[in-house]
Amino acid sequence: MKPKALIHSLLTFLALLLLLGLINFAFQDPFLTGKDWLQAFFISLLVFCVQSFNKSTSE
Repeated sequence: MKPKALIHSLLTFLALLLLLGLINFAFQDPFLTGKDWLQAFFISLLVFCVQSFNKSTSE
């Protein structure tokens, strides 16, 4: 994978993590628990892995 694609993937991963955290913040308690952040992290990680796999197979 090219360095530029890796940076783009990492930024996408961080954006997804933040977005899922904000969604949890809006629809649940005012304060996020560790479990919410952990769940958001694993969902983002899954999307990141799938995206990386798709990019590596398309090159």
